[in-house]
Amino acid sequence: MESGRMPACDIVPLVGDHIAGGNECLLQGENINNVLGTQVLKVGNRCGHDKNNLKRPNFNKKAKRRPHVLEEAKRRIDQAITNIYAFPEFTQIFYHPLKEEKGRRRRSESVEGSLCLALPTIIHSLDIHRMSCGFYDNQNKFHYYNFAYIENVTDQNYARVKREMKLLQDYGIIKVQTIREQNNDGSWRTTEVRIDLTDKIFQMLELMPEFLKDRETIAKRFHEKQSRLEKNRKKREIYRKPSITPVKAPNPNKINATLQPQLQNLTKRLSALTKRPQAVDKGRGIEIRDKLNLLVSKGYSVAEAVELLRKSQAPPN
Repeated sequence: MESGRMPACDIVPLVGDHIAGGNECLLQGENINNVLGTQVLKVGNRCGHDKNNLKRPNFNKKAKRRPHVLEEAKRRIDQAITNIYAFPEFTQIFYHPLKEEKGRRRRSESVEGSLCLALPTIIHSLDIHRMSCGFYDNQNKFHYYNFAYIENVTDQNYARVKREMKLLQDYGIIKVQTIREQNNDGSWRTTEVRIDLTDKIFQMLELMPEFLKDRETIAKRFHEKQSRLEKNRKKREIYRKPSITPVKAPNPNKINATLQPQLQNLTKRLSALTKRPQAVDKGRGIEIRDKLNLLVSKGYSVAEAVELLRKSQAPPN
């Protein structure tokens, strides 16, 4: 008696056909039923992720040598990924915290992105004196790395990098400072502009003595370099030669056009100051001279003639 269920049926492909599934497992031939019963199909992620061969970032070997504690931290992280019992405190990152102190293993994609790619990149690009990811330019100005740098170095998309940074922030390994910027259309976006590394990762990897020693040495070198640059800057300011800039000859036509009214006013004022006495004044002087000559010819002395002329011209009382 039929139960109403659809009976199981075997799908037998034609000769030359194939079935693709997972990581492209090809099944061909006439006895396909026997193959399906004996062969285990390969399965995996479509992105090509292999949990047995996790990716590692490729750093430039010709770049400036990093401090010893950073190179040792990257080596111990790689050792902890292959053997999670090497550093017990670091092992907690590999498990999801659940209720009743139980946990389940994280997916290998999360381990690969956060511990194999993102965290070594942050440690490699770290300025151990400032504990921030970035570099100094030729003008001795510090530039911070953001999530875009991690995205380019690790060859991942932005969403995945953001999840990895969130995981590292939850465990207190890094700190991220963000700012809000306004787009041209008026909307707002959040930009990660600074990634700071805490000393917790060195505690997990049992590298605190080496970390403190190297940081003290680098801080001393940093302050020596800053003082040397400041002295050189002061010397350059003291012995700096004055810069001589060529002066362009002025346009004479332009000068004449601007100074002509002023010259005319000045000429009028000078002519008024140096004006000669009028003809009336000149004739009166001649009349006084003739009167003095007449008095002298009558027998008066010059002094008596002047006194008589003065009395005659004096106003009456």
